[in-house]
Amino acid sequence: MARLPGGVSSRATPVVDDGVLYLSGGANVFAIDGRTGETIWRWQPGSSAAEEQRVPSWQGVGLGDGRVFVPLRSAEGAALRQDTG
Repeated sequence: MARLPGGVSSRATPVVDDGVLYLSGGANVFAIDGRTGETIWRWQPGSSAAEEQRVPSWQGVGLGDGRVFVPLRSAEGAALRQDTG
């Protein structure tokens, strides 16, 4: 289990691309520098009632075409920019 910024934990297997680890944890998606352990970016759903339903699934993320694909517990999906979240 990984311990992430803000005390968040994750059991998801990270996906690694070019030394960067991408994974979901709590209500977040992270890009972590694999060499330094520093957070490159962190994505969270917004604070509105509708956005709060869009929490990332515990199942992890996928990568493709410069995007981080995130299954959401609302039965939707999010496609985040791989470089900025």
